[in-house]
Amino acid sequence: MIAAFLFAALLQAAPTYAISGTVVHGTAGSPLAKTRISAVSTVNSSPAQSMVTAADGRFHFEGLPAGKYRLTAERLGFSPQG
Repeated sequence: MIAAFLFAALLQAAPTYAISGTVVHGTAGSPLAKTRISAVSTVNSSPAQSMVTAADGRFHFEGLPAGKYRLTAERLGFSPQG
């Protein structure tokens, strides 16, 4: 019975997390659409996840394993930010 419980506990999926936010113009404060946002783990070799912000400047990454992430933002006409 104990062995079955331990085996079931090992099969449970690790929890995942989400990162979301809004990219805004640093001076005007208006949302920035079409900005490429990337999330890269700083603690393991997971591949980077990237997306482009919507018209309202929002982004949302789901299914991320626990850890620390570096976010970068790139958009035509602006210096890359990290």
